[in-house]
Amino acid sequence: MSRAGAVIGSLVWLALAPGTLALYVPWALTRWRRQHVPDRVVLGRYFLLAGSTRFAIEFIRVNTRILGPLTLAHLISLVLIAIGTVMVLRGQCLHRTDAEKKTPAKTIEAK
Repeated sequence: MSRAGAVIGSLVWLALAPGTLALYVPWALTRWRRQHVPDRVVLGRYFLLAGSTRFAIEFIRVNTRILGPLTLAHLISLVLIAIGTVMVLRGQCLHRTDAEKKTPAKTIEAK
């Protein structure tokens, strides 16, 4: 592939990626809710998706660098990713604990 073809291909990808994500995120969030995933986990997953997408997009934009190659938007995205990770992990642990409380313990019957 020629250099011009590679540039055009990357520009097409950059143009289509946000639109594709804009369709995927609402679909995924709706699907998770229908599967009765806890609200905390759904919100955490949204933070992970939004933060990681924003982090990647910010490398393309031209902003003032604050910390090495990172801009303020990068740092905010990293905070969103961290919050989302904590919410997903804690939500799954809490959901597992709630499920264990709801299931009755098996008893061994003497014959």
